Amino acid sequence: MKVIILRGISGSGKSRYAEKLRAKYREAWLADPDRDHYSDLEEGVVIVSADDFFVDEKGVYKFDASRLGDAHATCFGEYLDVITAASEAVGLVIVDNTNAARWEITPYTLAAASQKVFYTDGEFTGEIPVEIHRIECDVETALARNIHGCTRE
Repeated sequence: MKVIILRGISGSGKSRYAEKLRAKYREAWLADPDRDHYSDLEEGVVIVSADDFFVDEKGVYKFDASRLGDAHATCFGEYLDVITAASEAVGLVIVDNTNAARWEITPYTLAAASQKVFYTDGEFTGEIPVEIHRIECDVETALARNIHGCTRE
């Protein structure tokens, strides 16, 4: 298992990048001759995002800034559920949030570092590795694409 934490302003393309990572990983997963022993997960990739909290049962995104704390708490809880399960079926976990400040990333990196990963044969594989990918784009593009109503300030 590996964790990739995305960083970037709203509208920078983090979710699009996460989907590209998912597709790339899925390609490799489908080529793996040992994939039959994986669970019923479709591709071995989990994307956790605070934005998912704002998607209603009909799939409509309704952002509410007053619930942002709840959204991030839910996202982190989902992340913990995935990494503590340490399943061989999950090879990649992507954290798709702005993560603009180090304090926003720290809980994710500490949680990954605290996990000692063992697989079914009892072999210790170490801590979960974490990569941070910074997604950049010009401010005007980000402002035009963001779905949170963020302003230049």
